[in-house]
Order: sequence, then C-alpha cells, then structure tokens
Amino acid sequence: MASSIAEELAIAKAEIEKVRIEKRERLKNMEFFVLDNSIRESTVGQLRSHTLEAKLEIFKHVQKTGVKHIVVASFSHMTRVDDDFCQWIVDNNVDRSGLFSFSEVSDRIADGTYDTETVPVSMLKNKQYGLYNTVFEVDLASNDVEWGVKFTIKDMCQLVSKWIHWVHDNIERDAGDDKPKNFLNFRDFPQAMMEHPERVLELLIFLAKMPQKYRMFGIVYEDAFGEYLPEEMAAWTAVIRRIMNANGWSSGKLLVHIHQKWDLQTASQLDCLSAGADGVWASMCEEGGAMGHASSCVTMMNLVRMGNEKIIKDYNCKYLRTAAMEITRLTTGKDPHPKQPIYGSRAADLVFGFLGIGDFDVADFFGVEAPNRITTLATVDMLKDRLENLFGEHKQFNDKICGRMKEVMLEDLRSGRKEEYMSEAGIALLFDRSGGKLTERMSKVIVSTENAAPAS
Repeated sequence: MASSIAEELAIAKAEIEKVRIEKRERLKNMEFFVLDNSIRESTVGQLRSHTLEAKLEIFKHVQKTGVKHIVVASFSHMTRVDDDFCQWIVDNNVDRSGLFSFSEVSDRIADGTYDTETVPVSMLKNKQYGLYNTVFEVDLASNDVEWGVKFTIKDMCQLVSKWIHWVHDNIERDAGDDKPKNFLNFRDFPQAMMEHPERVLELLIFLAKMPQKYRMFGIVYEDAFGEYLPEEMAAWTAVIRRIMNANGWSSGKLLVHIHQKWDLQTASQLDCLSAGADGVWASMCEEGGAMGHASSCVTMMNLVRMGNEKIIKDYNCKYLRTAAMEITRLTTGKDPHPKQPIYGSRAADLVFGFLGIGDFDVADFFGVEAPNRITTLATVDMLKDRLENLFGEHKQFNDKICGRMKEVMLEDLRSGRKEEYMSEAGIALLFDRSGGKLTERMSKVIVSTENAAPAS
C-alpha cells in the first residue's frame, strides 16, 4: 500500500534531523586542525614549479592565516628547491616545532620485499635540516610486494617502528619539544581498505598501542585518484576513528586529503570531517597534481558558514581568501578561475536580486564588494546599482533608462548579437544604445577600450 503524504513527510523530517545532529552539529562544533601543504601540494604537476622566492612567499601567506603546522619539504636523491628552502630555514633559525617533512618508509622494493635496512634518503635530509616532525608514507596494496610470502604486515609494523625510533634518537629537537609530531600517511588508503583492510587495521592498532613516548601525533590518509563517493570515504573514516578510540588513541589526529578529478572533493572532505576526521592536510588553494584537490580555504569557509566559531578563533579566516588567491598566482602565474568558490574574482557576485546572498554573505565576511552581475536576469535596481558603483550617481541612472537597458539586452540575443554588459565599457555602451547620454567618464572608458583593442 502506498504511504500517505503525512508518512512521507515524517520520514523525510526524521532523515533531515539525523543529518543535522550527526553532520551539521559535528561540523559546527568541531575543533579543526590544518596541516598545511601549500608549499608542496600546489607545485605537484604544475607547468611552473616553485622557485625559492615563491616558497618563501607562500610560507608567509600561510603563516598569516594562523596555521601553525606546515609541510615544508618532500626530498629525493636529487637536489630540489625544497633543499634550498630548508637551508633557508636553518640559516634563519626558524622555529621547527610546527614544520613537517615527508619520508618514505623504504626507498626500494626488490625481489618482492621492502628494503628494511637502508635509511631512507628523506630521513637523512630531515636530520640534516633538523626537521623532526615526519610524515611517513606507506602503501599497503602495492603489487610489487609479495605480501605474506616475503613481506608481512607485521614486518611493516616493525619497519615503521624502527624509523619512529630512529627519528627520536637521531634528529635533534627544538627546546621544549619532548617528542616529534610524527604522522603516518596511508597513501593508497581506498585501495587498501577495499582489497586488504586487515593490513590497514593491523598497522593502525599497532600504532595505537605503541608506548606513549613513541606514539605518533596522528594518521593522515588520502583518496589517491578522487574516484570515491563521499559516503565511501566517510564510512572508512568512521572505521579508522573507532579503532583509534577503542585502542586508547582518541588524542591522535586524523587528517584527510581529497583529490578533485570527478569534482566531489569538498563534499567528500566535509563528510569525512563529520564522520570523525579532525581536519585536513591540504594546500590553501586547489592547485596540486593534474587533478587538483579539496583546498583548506574552501573547506574552512564551509565550516565558517555553518557557524563554527572555534575555527574563527583559532585561525585568521579573514585572510584565507587572500592567501588562496596569492598562492594560486605564485604557483600558476595566473589569477584563480573567476568562478572559483570563495577566492575567485566572481565568487561574491550577485546574480539574482530577488534571492540575495543566502544565509552567509561571503563578500561581507571578507570585506569585499559584491558586484551585481549584469545579465538578462538582472533587475532594474541591480542595473542602477552597477551604474552608480562604476560611474557615480547621476539623474540619468533611473528606472526608465534601466528598464530600457533590460529590453535592449533581450533584443540583442533575439537578433543573434552576443555581448557582455558587466565591464565598464560593456555597460556604458549598453547605456548609450538604450537612449542614455554618455557621461564624460563613460566616454573616456569607451575610448580607452577601443584604443586598447587589437587591429582587425
């Protein structure tokens, strides 16, 4: 028998309330942790990689946001700009307590097993530059390893433990830091959880039960290809968080990194946060790798719009937009895409005058202008406001002329004429064609635009 409208409404109401309690309340009240990866993530796969000067500028912008935990390097046998940047850290006696560097747990797989004897080159360089907070990279689904035959998950546990002890014993720490803030990254997390979840969980339990002196600061994980649904990532996150808590490691940080590819990145990141992750490891901007990733800027602003007051207290959220814009420019040599959420130039545009800005005013939060986007959907008031903002108040900027401007826009489209009316020159020409008399300022704008146009 078909359910009644009342029954369907009751079911929908219960589902929405469940989401509110389990997700929105969690996101609204959580203490958010950022491990910033702008210096490393945003340069991966870029046609214009970071120079030393670019890394220094990125470092400054990240610090201005109030983020205190920053990845500064990923080393290799070759000399990268990371080496130069870390030498700058040494030369300028920069506090290393919040600086992190990646390291493989083994630089070589041979004959079906990991090399467990040679100290990875990244760890040796970490020692050279005094970077004691290490993010260990682990793959648990590699087909190059003969798992269970030549190398077991117990062997992996012992290998990770060996290098944790090595870091403790061999890299001098800043005064006041009693132990390194080490993380372990499950680099092939989704594949391992689908194909060999027992390996993930056994290593996780081993780490959770390590003596307090050597216990890691937390776990980081990622979806390597951005191919998984938010619900899948959230379910796996909940499993990891439960095991950490059940084994006495509730204090361990759990940080997620979501790649873009199929454009589910921010939704997936928020779902993971609502399922038990404590924060993210990411760049401020979405640049990074060929596919990009969920930026910390957009994720953090989602928490702000949901009413999370702790994140506003802990970070300089007012600077997030500027930081993301500048890091994009430093990385790509270009401005962010105009419609990039939060930090694109058009991110604060008003399109529908009758709908306004919703519950959260992005432009007001960042103290920037929210221009009315001039399209055929713009109201008469939006046209008047745009004219006054660009050219000042004038008696010609009235309902009659602006109403005619709307008509001309529609006439253009019906006749096959495709124009833009948002720029100073564009709206001035529209005003002129709609019966308005150009002001001196309008005439200058049109002339300068025509002079700048290339010859046909």
